[in-house]
Amino acid sequence: MLRALLCAALALLIGAGVALADKPKPTAAKGHHYHGTVTSADATAGTLTVMVKKDKADKGTAMTFTVGKDAKIIVWDGDQRHEAVGPAALKGNHFKKGAHVAVMTDDAGMVTAVHSGHRPGGKPKPPER
Repeated sequence: MLRALLCAALALLIGAGVALADKPKPTAAKGHHYHGTVTSADATAGTLTVMVKKDKADKGTAMTFTVGKDAKIIVWDGDQRHEAVGPAALKGNHFKKGAHVAVMTDDAGMVTAVHSGHRPGGKPKPPER
């Protein structure tokens, strides 16, 4: 009797483990995250050109990003956070040549978010997807 009860409990645990393992895990949104310095920003054309370096020894590669109308632009000015949407936000002083930015793109290469400046109290937060 005890042996049958233990076998039933073991079968139940194995069955529950298999059932839970079959559920797909949620996947993060795909895309790319780039850090670099601005070489040019054109709000009219909706483009942002950034010099992206792979490491400190790398001289960098100029990459031009297309900023879509739904792209989230977040600028930290001291402890003030300013948010805007779309390429018109590239007109500010935070996107002058030499400014440090973080750019998040989708799989198609369209910009979904751009961060400029540093949030107070630490490292810059990566752009939201």
